Amino acid sequence: MFALRERWIALFVLPLWLLWTVAAAGKEATAPSISQMNHRTWAVTSGAPADIWDMKQDDMGFMWLATGSGLFRFDGVQFEHYTPAQGEAFSSSDMTALSIVSNDELWVGTSDGVISHLKSGHITNYPVSKINREGPVFCFATTPDGTLWVAAGHELLRYGTNGFTRVGSDWNYPPDMQSVWMVVDRQGTLWLATDKELLFLRKGAHRFEHTGIPTGMYAVLAISPDGALWLSDGLHGTRALPGLSADHIPSQLLQPLPPTNFVQAKRLAFDRDGSLWGTLWPGDGIEGVFRIENPSRVADGQSLRPPQVTDSYSTAQGLTSIVAVPILVDHEGDVWIGTNFGLNSFHANSFTVVSPNPTSSPATTWLSPDDAGRVFLMQDGCLYQVSHAIPSQLTCQLPVHAYDLISAGDRVITQMAAVLYQWNSQTRVVPLQPLATESVRHVTAVAKDVHGDLWFGLDGGLFKLVEQGWQHADISTAMSDIQPNAIAFDGHNRAWLGYANGQVVSWDGNTSTTYAARDGLDVGDIEAISAQGASVLVGGDAGVARWKGGRFQSIQISRMNVLGAVTGMAQTPSGDLWLNTSVGVVRIAASEADRAFEEPNYTPGYKLYGGDDGVPGIALRQPLASTITTDADGRLWFATNQGVCWILPSSVHFNDVAPRVSIESVLAEGQAFAITSHLVLPPHTTTISLQYAAASFRSPQNVKFRYKLSGIDSTWQDAGAHRQAIYANLGPGDYEFQVIAANSDGTWSEHPASLTFRIKRTFYQTRCFQILSILAAILCVIGLVIFQYRKMVATVRDRLEVRHAERERIARELHDTLLQGIQGLILCFQAVAERMSGGDPLRAQIDQALDRADSVLVDGRDRVRDLRASDHATQDLTVAFATLGEGFSAEQPPKFRLVSTGERQEIDPTIREEIYLIGREALLNAFHHAKATEIGVEIVYDIKQLRLCVRDNGIGIDPTVLEAGRKPGHWGLVGMRERANCIGGQFKIWAKPGAGTEIELVVPAGIAYVRSRKRRWTWLKQMLSLGR
Repeated sequence: MFALRERWIALFVLPLWLLWTVAAAGKEATAPSISQMNHRTWAVTSGAPADIWDMKQDDMGFMWLATGSGLFRFDGVQFEHYTPAQGEAFSSSDMTALSIVSNDELWVGTSDGVISHLKSGHITNYPVSKINREGPVFCFATTPDGTLWVAAGHELLRYGTNGFTRVGSDWNYPPDMQSVWMVVDRQGTLWLATDKELLFLRKGAHRFEHTGIPTGMYAVLAISPDGALWLSDGLHGTRALPGLSADHIPSQLLQPLPPTNFVQAKRLAFDRDGSLWGTLWPGDGIEGVFRIENPSRVADGQSLRPPQVTDSYSTAQGLTSIVAVPILVDHEGDVWIGTNFGLNSFHANSFTVVSPNPTSSPATTWLSPDDAGRVFLMQDGCLYQVSHAIPSQLTCQLPVHAYDLISAGDRVITQMAAVLYQWNSQTRVVPLQPLATESVRHVTAVAKDVHGDLWFGLDGGLFKLVEQGWQHADISTAMSDIQPNAIAFDGHNRAWLGYANGQVVSWDGNTSTTYAARDGLDVGDIEAISAQGASVLVGGDAGVARWKGGRFQSIQISRMNVLGAVTGMAQTPSGDLWLNTSVGVVRIAASEADRAFEEPNYTPGYKLYGGDDGVPGIALRQPLASTITTDADGRLWFATNQGVCWILPSSVHFNDVAPRVSIESVLAEGQAFAITSHLVLPPHTTTISLQYAAASFRSPQNVKFRYKLSGIDSTWQDAGAHRQAIYANLGPGDYEFQVIAANSDGTWSEHPASLTFRIKRTFYQTRCFQILSILAAILCVIGLVIFQYRKMVATVRDRLEVRHAERERIARELHDTLLQGIQGLILCFQAVAERMSGGDPLRAQIDQALDRADSVLVDGRDRVRDLRASDHATQDLTVAFATLGEGFSAEQPPKFRLVSTGERQEIDPTIREEIYLIGREALLNAFHHAKATEIGVEIVYDIKQLRLCVRDNGIGIDPTVLEAGRKPGHWGLVGMRERANCIGGQFKIWAKPGAGTEIELVVPAGIAYVRSRKRRWTWLKQMLSLGR
């Protein structure tokens, strides 16, 4: 037997031939009734206020509700009860009328006749005793000159520069009439319905005029889109007043109306399409809300009778209560009805659900098109052909529990359990032949090629249904025996096969090609394939792809989170891409789709359609073909898990009303702050929370926000549907917060809502403190450097003092021991020598030895003298070097010159001795080795340093000696450098063969000078002395 798995989630969508016509082909689908519209409710049990008596919408798009429990504001998501400022209050919470002047100014009337003026957050109440007699406020009206008129109790009031005044005989207003309702027409005429007669006041006039048209109590007025005035009262019910204007009162309106049952409305309003809406007084079996689609057909001046009301809506259909009063048509065209038990909204769905049998569940409807552009539906065993969206029954002979539908040429195929059934007008319903083997039972996909042959995805691969049975397709690839999930044929009769491993195979009957992620196909497991001419679209469980230029281009779910389980794809003639997905129907504009396919990192804009748009469910999973098909009229038909629906893309309403954003509240460190133009937040504020809102009632859950904070965000931050922005770790300074919103169709706000605020600085955050801190840090660094420098100077001085002390100790020891001992030995040998004869040969040797001993003794004394501080070290350096130079120049031919500049300073004795020894060594080398004609010494007493320079114009120094730092066997240069390092000085040598030599020693002033160290604490000593 031919067996298929029994499921209710499969759908055949195959463009096949069907050769019959139907009589209903010329019928057109009628406009939807109220029950076919999208109806949303907010009941008292879900947070809506009760007893809604009036509704108005402000320029920001927010809806204000005058209710029995106070004033409320609604943004489509939440109801906010208005709380007056501290110390202020409305005189009553039972509010009956409302008028909005601007976003921060409105008027409220109460049931006891009190009028309250709310402006910039402050309330002014006008008590009954001053302006009105007992009775409720019925309505407000504003004439073009800005005058506010109020129908309250038994009075007509006018608000001007002197406040409220009663309108009386000076305005030609009859004292015996009670004003009930007012409306201002396009010409600026104020129409006033009283309990007796309809009056009017021309624009700029000061006298009411009579029409002679009788009116009754509880009358209401409305102006139609064509400018006609409509009236409803307890006298003659609802009726148009055709031809009535301030300049013309038709005579037929003055004729008495015949007694009849009439429809009386509590309120009247016209929607964008010109349909008349009314909320009903109970009676004649009609209650709740009624709608007249084409009111001009009953605008004859006669009373509207109950049989003429064919479209009504009450609690049986879902209205929150039969006590419905106010009607509001908002900026987006939605119609709102307030009742005593909540709020209702109505708008025409973009999608139309088709369920041929009203008593059956829409979820049991199955869909299939044919090549002629006709659509066939099956529901509960009955087959219907759809023409112009109107289904006509063809037969009810199919199994009641059959599911899936295939239109194939002149027959229709369906299945139940494991059996396929076919129907045509000749053979009626017969079962199809079974499959040849039990291995091919499970059908996953079906398609029709350009020749009209059916191809099935079965266990074992791809099969063709032929007259003789089932024919296996040899695809000549590794996928030949694998069952495809999707099948489609393009305009060249090339088969495109999709598989659960995410691959697609194209097969022309002979050769095949396999495509995978390497070829740009990256959409997960293949769900469906749609081929329209040369265009091929592939839907997967993680995205959608198109075939272009010999490879696939994919848009993954990671870029668009609405692309889960794409089981239906279609492209309209304009290029728009429609997708049936796991979250609803997605439409991507042609330009956006092209860019998203071409640019892998681009996220396109899109429109998501769901329950608010009339889509009954989400896309079917595991379909046998694409779950979107097109009929001859251009409608797109969608198969969902809750039934079948269609949309006409060319007539799709685009919501171009951009939501306006309002910044609602500011919390800083958990504390609320009033929103002002110059908001200042206290110091130490680091965390701030900003609450914002935007009213877009058509699909409030799909309103998206973006915001940014200057100084923090460089680009707009996508907030999604979140209505709060939180910033942490803020510092002091000036900020500007901006936020914009987009409605469900992606229309963004033209101008952002903005809030500027400042976070005050603490003292330690001020610029002055920062400068002082920087200066303090600099001083600390300087102090640390000075401390380290002084420490170094003290270390050098201590080391030198220890060194000199040790040298003096060694000198004493040498003098008292070795030199004295040698002196004694010399005297002993001298005595021996004197006792020897002059001719004794040993005498001459002893005398010679004594001479050498004297020389050693003299040399030892010189060394002891060097170890002790010399007399030169105690002298001024200038004097010491002058004496030394003059002594050397007396023995050698070079000319000696000494120069001293700067104010002479007292030099530390220890440092002075080291400087002298370095300079003496340099002069000694210059006089003995330089072969110079001029030798000079320069001493510079600078405020920062002491500089000693010894120059000559001699033969210079061999570069190899300079590089090595000394001459082999000589230690003069090494000794000078070691002495300089020991006192913290810098020792430098410049020399060039034949050009002379310059030796420079630089010692910091803090090390060299005694006075500079003393001066540092002079100011402190002076202060201490003054303190005493």
